[in-house]
Amino acid sequence: MSAAPSRLSIQLLGSVSVTVDDAPLRVDTKKAVALLAYLASNPEGQVRERLCDLLWPESTPQRARATLRRTLSALRSALGDRWVEADRTFVWLERSEAVTIDVADFEGEQRRARQQEEAGRSPIQHLTRAAGLYRGPFLHGFGLRDSPEFDDWMMSESERLDRLAATTLRNLTKALTAVGRHDEASETARRWIQLDPLSEDAHRRLMLLHAWSGDRSAAVETYRSCVEMLDRELGVDPLEETTELYEAILESDLPPAPTAPKAPSPTDTPRPVPGFVGRQHVIEAVRAVVERGHGLIVVDGEVGVGKTRLLEELHPTMSEPDETMITAWAHRMESGVAYGPIQAALRQALSASGAGIAVGALPESVRGQAARLVPGFGTPATDDPTDPTAKGRFLDGLARTIGSIAPTTVLAIDNLHWSDDATLEFLSHLSRRLDELGVVLVLTRRPEDTPADHPVTMLVEDLAAIATTLRLERLSRDDVASLVEQAAVPELDAATVFERTRGLPFFIVEYLAAAREGRTDLPVAIRRLLLGRLSELDSIGRQIVTALSVIGTSSDFGTIRAVSGRSEEEVLASLDDLIRRGIVRETGTDLDFTHDQLREVGYAEATLARRRLLHRRVAEHLVRVPDAVRDPVAIAAAARHRLEAGDEDEAAALSLAAGDLAASVFADADALGHYETALALRPDSATPHLRIGEIRTRMGEYSQALVSLEMARSRLARDGRPEEAASAAHAIGEIYRRLGRWELAIGAYREAMGEEVPDDLRATVAASWAYVLHRAGNAAEARATAERARAFAEQSGDPSAMAHAFNLSGMLETSTELRRTHLERALELAGDERTRVAILNNLALAAAQAGDLAAALEYGTAALDQASIVGDVHRLAALHDNLADFHHRLGNEEAAMAELKEAVTLFAKVDAEPGERVPEIWLLKEW
Repeated sequence: MSAAPSRLSIQLLGSVSVTVDDAPLRVDTKKAVALLAYLASNPEGQVRERLCDLLWPESTPQRARATLRRTLSALRSALGDRWVEADRTFVWLERSEAVTIDVADFEGEQRRARQQEEAGRSPIQHLTRAAGLYRGPFLHGFGLRDSPEFDDWMMSESERLDRLAATTLRNLTKALTAVGRHDEASETARRWIQLDPLSEDAHRRLMLLHAWSGDRSAAVETYRSCVEMLDRELGVDPLEETTELYEAILESDLPPAPTAPKAPSPTDTPRPVPGFVGRQHVIEAVRAVVERGHGLIVVDGEVGVGKTRLLEELHPTMSEPDETMITAWAHRMESGVAYGPIQAALRQALSASGAGIAVGALPESVRGQAARLVPGFGTPATDDPTDPTAKGRFLDGLARTIGSIAPTTVLAIDNLHWSDDATLEFLSHLSRRLDELGVVLVLTRRPEDTPADHPVTMLVEDLAAIATTLRLERLSRDDVASLVEQAAVPELDAATVFERTRGLPFFIVEYLAAAREGRTDLPVAIRRLLLGRLSELDSIGRQIVTALSVIGTSSDFGTIRAVSGRSEEEVLASLDDLIRRGIVRETGTDLDFTHDQLREVGYAEATLARRRLLHRRVAEHLVRVPDAVRDPVAIAAAARHRLEAGDEDEAAALSLAAGDLAASVFADADALGHYETALALRPDSATPHLRIGEIRTRMGEYSQALVSLEMARSRLARDGRPEEAASAAHAIGEIYRRLGRWELAIGAYREAMGEEVPDDLRATVAASWAYVLHRAGNAAEARATAERARAFAEQSGDPSAMAHAFNLSGMLETSTELRRTHLERALELAGDERTRVAILNNLALAAAQAGDLAAALEYGTAALDQASIVGDVHRLAALHDNLADFHHRLGNEEAAMAELKEAVTLFAKVDAEPGERVPEIWLLKEW
């Protein structure tokens, strides 16, 4: 009776469950289960050091490695020495039909559902399977008390898979709804709400389904449940669209239920596979040597550049009946196995003997030497190892055997840098007889893995006189575009593929394969290749890689040294090695990874604690650099690193400082981003709200500015900061003044005139108040308030306050001569550009009123030049409008129309409320 097939089932969604041949896995430590779960979630495997840091963070490296060996032994024993594999560097879980992992199946069904949708077919079957596989949160109830890094990873995976499950249920709900399966869709929507109770989209979908099914009471109950949940958990009201749907249900004014889309007819046309491009010149160079009948070719190229693919492409070109190509590979794990690649080549020759390889025609003595490596050639020779001529006969026998394969034998050895010393000695012997034997020898190597003192380098240099050396470079943009076109993946952008792969063929092929499957993550093959490269580094090299990956950009030597914590000599030596290996490159005076994916993998391999420490070091180094306090880029970067280090208070302070620096150079959009970051980190802080309100005001986004300024005013008053609260109230009044809402403006000014407010601010507020009274038609009260503004300004002795007072006097003065006198005095006192813009504009209006249109144009143009730097949208619009009027009065109709068009465009950007256009914004003339 045959044995039952072996099976391994790993369920990580919900409570962890592992069965081996239908029986529960029996191990005596949770760490073994944690190790299996981690390997099951990382198909590319992991380096041993990473697993040690993850599971035994408190142990010394030696003790952690020993514990990992014992845990691996216990786990493999429990699995019957199946499925879990390991070498000196990697540990991985074998993927086969015998191994089922619910997470992998869950994600696979998601991908297949996307592919079905892209092909215009229903994804319901795959989404249903995915929903069924999600039994609950990832590793629910599992944890390791002494391994916080593992618990952090577990939590991160759980959050990711929860989001994916919510997406699955959302898409399944919509797909079932689209085909009229309302009962099933309702059940799925209920599961969606259970998983994501704060999703209003889920609640709305269930409300609609109940309503479409005629159960209006259930729809209303769903709405009430949504309102209660949002109020209890977030303290907010439901979105407008949720309330509108509720009202539509009450009024029986529902949108129609969607109908199932017509599926396009399936097509059997396969998508093309990426071809071999950009290498034809290399193929032709090799063919030229082959046609000569003998020679040595050395192909250099970095990892992933396509050396192995080149050899694969060469095989079909061996079309002549007298040409045969044999390819063998040297492997890193077999670098100590004598004649490993040569033995593999001879086995190929023996298995292909029916294709014309004249093994039987060789002398028995020659076949006997080959038989010492591959017994199938005959009876192995038994030469005395002490005989000084025995080795020569052995090497000669191997060479003659290879030469007898065909009139022209092409022997290719791939990855020569991993060859053993005996193989290199034989190749040296063979190379000196290529002409005689009719052999073309093709050797590929990685220059970054063969330094000057490497045996392969010395062999190639020794044979340089007879060798043709070819260098494989990365593919050009045009080559990448050609491959992307062949792949025929919808919406795949060639420029993006080039940027992501930097023209490295191996990466390109993997990315195209992932794109065809609808995946955007880093392909497993690429990740494993990069992990392998990094695992070959010594401990200092790995520290430098981690430091550079945490820095996140090209960096100078000093920063790398400061962040890594190593000495100058250690960093220099390590960088030399990293450059030689092709991991790091020099970019002018800075250094950076040769490929962005190396940065991603290097960062991912560091423990969370290590990354946080290094982020903190980067931030500290950035702010210590001379003049950093005036560098918006450095301060913004320091803020980001502080945030990554978990130092939220410092990150908030630095984000605020970065916003101030950006605003000081009129980079308002960047400043806004920094202020919003600071606010997200410290929601109770008033200062970011105040800064955001100021910038939104300049951008003409008045509705949002008012919200921010009101929040700032309230919190400043609560925090006992009356001067700043008054400043916020004044800013609110200024917005209402721009909008022509005089009563609201006066109310804000009145609030800003508190007793604890300093005289310079009271002068500014009073000046604004007087202007509003003037515009509202209260001339007498306006003059009295203007006098108060002048008195406050004189008491303060502040030039800026005096400038505001004189500017106001100029606007209120009826005498043309006195008006210009007051405004010119204001211009002398004005210190900031925003105030100067206002005064220059008012001087332009005064000159125009006096009939001096040339002076009006001069003042107006000067105001516009400075306003363009300041970037106040509403005032820019008003300046263009004023200039249009000046040109019109001068008869310059073309110039007037151009200015008017600019004014219209800018006025259109100004909003009092979302979507509302306010006629009063056009009335802004002077300020």
